[in-house]
Formats: sequence, C-alpha cells, structure tokens
Amino acid sequence: VFLVSMVTPGWLVFDYGGGPSFTKKVRTSIFYVKVCTNGNDWEYLSPKEYIKDPTGIDSLYLLESQIQSVVALVLCVTSSILVIIQLTSTSKNLLFFVIILLPVAATLEGVLILEMILANIRFISLMPLVEKLRWYFPYSILLSGLGTLFAIVSWVVAFVVHHVQSRKQDCQTPYLRMEETRDCPITEQSSEKE
Repeated sequence: VFLVSMVTPGWLVFDYGGGPSFTKKVRTSIFYVKVCTNGNDWEYLSPKEYIKDPTGIDSLYLLESQIQSVVALVLCVTSSILVIIQLTSTSKNLLFFVIILLPVAATLEGVLILEMILANIRFISLMPLVEKLRWYFPYSILLSGLGTLFAIVSWVVAFVVHHVQSRKQDCQTPYLRMEETRDCPITEQSSEKE
C-alpha cells in the first residue's frame, strides 16, 4: 500500500487559475508533478522543474522526503521477505530482525505523512490569499497511512509469533528425568545417608 501511495499523484492536489475557470490542475507525487494547463494533455514534470526555487531549499526538502520514502519502502519490503522466509524456516532470528526493521519503517512513513499533512495545511492557509485556488483531499496521504497501519499490525504479529516460537522452543527442551539423576553426586550422597 505504501508503494502505491508513493507513486500516485495525490500528496498535494489542487487547481488554480485566473479568470472565470480554473486554468491549471496540479497533482503532486513524491517523485513527479502532473500538470494540466487549459484542459490540454497532462504534462509530467520533476518536482525540481515545477518548483523552480532559486534558493534550492524546497528541492532539498523534497529530496529528503524522497530518500525517506524509499528507505521506508526498502525496510518494509525487506521485512516482508524475512517473514516469508521465516514461514519456511525454523530459525527465530529472522523474526527478530523484522521486529527491529518494521518500527523504523513505520516511523519513517509516519514522519513523511506528518510532513505532507503540514504542507497541505500550509497550502490551505494560502487559499484565502489567492482568488482562484481549489484544494482536493490528498488521497496518497490516506494510502500511506494505511501502509503505516499495516506495518504496525505486521510488527505486532511478528512480535507475537516470535514470542510464541521462543516459548514453544523453551517447552520442547528436554528436562532431566528422575532415572537420569542416578549418576548425580547429590543422589549418591542422599543414598549413603539412608
């Protein structure tokens, strides 16, 4: 779900323009911006091309978001692969790595979601200043939130499975039986006293 949210152009969705109708439609993704001007075909631009910020601050902020989203995605995919491998393996060490990786991925996703929510709030605050500006619900944030929720649920499931497997392994360890204690020094001492 997080992968879908990364590639869909719904992080910041708005229309604007002068005159009686909206002349430009903008749909932003983390990696590209989709723009339609005057009802023509959609044009795909890199965020750097669209922002045209002379200071480079917005581009740096966007690069940080891109890196953050890719790292979160890689951690989620790695955790998923480890869980699948764990299903066919008897080792409990793989789930331990999943328990470590998933919270980091969910945290990165959560931070990205919060940053994008704040960007949308800042954008909405500009709406009264601009006459022709229409904002739409950022559906990619919702998809990303669902991906984060799935990561958290997966983490809880991995933790429970890891705990159950470790308890199961502890219960399967052989314990000494009474017959096996004859050679123990304690048993010999107690029989000499009788």
